Amino acid sequence: MRIKRAFAAAFLALFACASGPSAQAIVGGEKVSQPWAAAFIKQNSGAPVEKRTYCSGVLVNPRWVMTAAHCPIAPGDTVVIGRATLASSQGEKRTVARIERMPHSNRYCPSKSWELCDVALVRLNAASAQPTLALAGSQVLREWGEGTAARAYGYGAASAATADRSSGYLKRAHVSIDDFRANNHTLFASGPRTAVCYGDSGGPLVVSTSRGPRLVAVVRARVGHDQTSCTRGDSQSYTKVGYRGASNNSKPFLWITHILGT
Repeated sequence: MRIKRAFAAAFLALFACASGPSAQAIVGGEKVSQPWAAAFIKQNSGAPVEKRTYCSGVLVNPRWVMTAAHCPIAPGDTVVIGRATLASSQGEKRTVARIERMPHSNRYCPSKSWELCDVALVRLNAASAQPTLALAGSQVLREWGEGTAARAYGYGAASAATADRSSGYLKRAHVSIDDFRANNHTLFASGPRTAVCYGDSGGPLVVSTSRGPRLVAVVRARVGHDQTSCTRGDSQSYTKVGYRGASNNSKPFLWITHILGT
């Protein structure tokens, strides 16, 4: 899938947070449970939790959840971790204490365009006891690339027709990395019977390695890139966060490990 919609339409869709989700969600796929999966929920306004859930994420450190930088996260918003069904009490509930968005036009992101660096780390108000998902480091550098099977996770809408609310469940899409974009921060992935759609931005893309499952990318913004149509089989964009060896492609990884170490 290549750019099919106007820039303005994509921009407006991304930042509609009060009336609908700002990002992408999984169409098709299967309901699953993962202890490191996270969902971002606006403070209780009386609306159902499915209407207040707006982005997905992944626990990468007991105090930090990774997501997409364009997500309209605010201090005090709720973060649920390890919850398969949003309306349940499963897993943990924390609140957003601080947001660190990857900066651009500096030593970590050489691009002047923020969407190439669409990664954020959200500090929790208290440490989580849930298991974390490790980043793909240098030890597994040769174990993922074009053609690698992967899984995308998210809490987003079940279809474009229901884009104003989460499906209410953590879902998993089986995809394959089909365009690695070796010279920038993006990769594309697709699955014949699944797609990401509204509500999944920031959700993790995970591969199997000799060292166990590893986080290699997060569902990204659509600004300046492919317009997500929630259509099964479409090739959709992610921001690489795993270590790639070359300094340019390791920028998000280096920024993430720097923040986690502070």
